[in-house]
Parts: sequence; C-alpha cells; structure tokens
Amino acid sequence: MQLEAAHAVEITKLVEYVDRKEDALIQVVRTHQHNADSAVLQTARYLEDNYYYYYYYYYYYYYYHHPRYLLYAGYLHLYS
Repeated sequence: MQLEAAHAVEITKLVEYVDRKEDALIQVVRTHQHNADSAVLQTARYLEDNYYYYYYYYYYYYYYHHPRYLLYAGYLHLYS
C-alpha cells in the first residue's frame, strides 16, 4: 500500500514537472496537437457547410459526362 502511494506521488510530481516545464519538444508536441485538432475541426465545419454544393456538383458532373448522356445529346459518336 505504501509502495503504491509512493508511486502515485512520484507520478504526480513527474506530471506536474512536465506541465510546468518549458521544454521545446513538449511545446512542439502541444502546438502540433492543437493545430491538428483545429485543422480537423475546420475541415469538418467546412464539409458540413458545403455538403450540398459538393453533392450536387458530383451529381451534375457524372450525369452530364456519362457516355449515355453524351451519346443522347450528340456529343459522342460511335461511328464516324
């Protein structure tokens, strides 16, 4: 029991040291984590806001560029 309490104290001291330590590596890791989270959230918000634009663009492009439509509209000729 005393050994576990001693380990908990040491771990707590180590965590507090890492939290207040101004180590360059730790700063880079924290900054990168923050930037990565921000980039993911920004991408999610953008896709959420522009979902219908991309959906209809995909539908329009693949409908009007499909060989069946191009044949029907006279843009594609099988035999010259």
